[in-house]
Amino acid sequence: MAKNPQQANKTGSSKWFGWLALAVVVVFVLGAVVQAINPTLLGMGDLLNTAQNELEKGKALRKEGNTDEALEAFNTALEKDDKLVDAYVQRALLYMDQGKNEEALEDLNRAIELDAGNIQAYSLRGQIYVQLNNIQAALDDYNQAVKQVPDDLDETLWRGLALSALDRPDEALKELDSVLQQEPQNLDALLARCRVNSNAGKYENAITDCTRAIELNPENTRAYAMRAEVYGQQQDYAKAETDWDQVTKMDSLSAEAFFNRGIARLLQGKADTAVEDFSRTIELNPSNGEAFGNRALAYSQLGEVEKSLADYEKLIELQPNNAKAHKDLGTTYLSVNKVDAAIEQFNKAIDLAPKYADAFNNRGYTYLALKKYDLALADFTRAYELNPQMVQAVFNLGLTYLDKGEPGKALEQFDKAMQSPDAPLTTLHYRAVAYFNLKEYDKAIADWEKLLEIQPDAVEATYLSNCYVAKGEYDKALAQLDLAEGKNPKDGQIFRLRGDIYQIQAKWKESIEQYTKQIEYGHAIDLGYFNRGVAYFNTRQFKLAGDDFRKVVEISQEPTLVENATKNLKLMGMTP
Repeated sequence: MAKNPQQANKTGSSKWFGWLALAVVVVFVLGAVVQAINPTLLGMGDLLNTAQNELEKGKALRKEGNTDEALEAFNTALEKDDKLVDAYVQRALLYMDQGKNEEALEDLNRAIELDAGNIQAYSLRGQIYVQLNNIQAALDDYNQAVKQVPDDLDETLWRGLALSALDRPDEALKELDSVLQQEPQNLDALLARCRVNSNAGKYENAITDCTRAIELNPENTRAYAMRAEVYGQQQDYAKAETDWDQVTKMDSLSAEAFFNRGIARLLQGKADTAVEDFSRTIELNPSNGEAFGNRALAYSQLGEVEKSLADYEKLIELQPNNAKAHKDLGTTYLSVNKVDAAIEQFNKAIDLAPKYADAFNNRGYTYLALKKYDLALADFTRAYELNPQMVQAVFNLGLTYLDKGEPGKALEQFDKAMQSPDAPLTTLHYRAVAYFNLKEYDKAIADWEKLLEIQPDAVEATYLSNCYVAKGEYDKALAQLDLAEGKNPKDGQIFRLRGDIYQIQAKWKESIEQYTKQIEYGHAIDLGYFNRGVAYFNTRQFKLAGDDFRKVVEISQEPTLVENATKNLKLMGMTP
């Protein structure tokens, strides 16, 4: 390999200094006469204070962490010799330590201008370009460095990273494979290849590399962190949590590690321990808005709504222009029925991000809760226009039409939603309700039966029962209620519906038994007393019938029910 130009400079300086030292000896021999003629040669300290000496002094000071003095030394070196390449490189390194990338770039550009073959300058400039996200420029510099020294593994490694950042994984892997073939235990290359494989979706290969890096250095927190990230991409949150555990044990001051473990725990439904991790993150970094946002979500899952609201408010204080934060705060207000506050936050989110489909969708749902159907329909329509993949907006349009009493239009939206594989499972249920309201009972039954196959649920069985009752197929209706009772033996609604069927069939004794259980299990008690009173009346048990009707008058808040119970009492000659 050719001699580094900087090394040549050092050699030249040494020869020059040797000649100068000889001259000084001569000066001292000549004595005072020469001193009077050339006073600049006075003193050995002045002669030793060369540009190279200042450079070496700056290097030592930087190594010791004395950045201000180091910078002064590098500046002095360049004042004495503005073509001293290594002084530019070393000052650039100092600027990089301080995060002053622009100043570092200026020095490295000057170094390369003076010495187009300086490998270190190209390498350092490439690193800065990566930080500035100018990946193509970084790759160009790494290529230049590799041209100078084709076998330099560090530059090959950096070139691989740059290719990865340019989304050229195959080329990146080729470079990194080359490094690892020569140095199988190169931790940087293993972790770099782990990153490239992970980005390319080759998760098992990525895990293999990270695991090998951990075997080589069990104290390497970066390897554990990267493997945890890969496990997260695989949605294996338990393993991700375990790796983040290791990072937090080795580095108890890593806010990033606690934050990411909190995410892994939250995604496993461990909201309580996730709160602990986000709280620790906030202790370490009080300005971490994402930690407040995720802790708010965890609190919400724990039912601690006030704490959730407080954290969203703090997030907005830190990030007032965060549209998602306003949307999430609005959603939390909606969960506790604070609809005005919810709408206010959704409005702010939309003001900040006029094309934020989620904010329109959630505001629409709030309007639906208020039965402001036209506003709800407008918002759901806008959400779908902004994001045609948002099947939830289409589903919500169906819900709005259904609640508005327009089952035909609701059916159109549910049919449209069902064309997407992401349609909520409940779409089948509400489409069946639309069919039922349109008296298309067979289609309603088909949807509910399909839903029961996917997710057995007693509630759907009761709807099926209503369909069969509407068709006059009472035995099938009773069979569905038997199925429902097997799932939920204390669901009072089941007994009410069964009592209604027996009443239609004039099976008064059986209906009395069912209404009694309805009352016992606390479902629509006033209606249960009323219907049992009717059954008692038809079995000529007038006193019991009167007692039940009086109970309705006493407890019911339903005017029509009270009115009918009073009429029945009068018909029997009894006082309410």
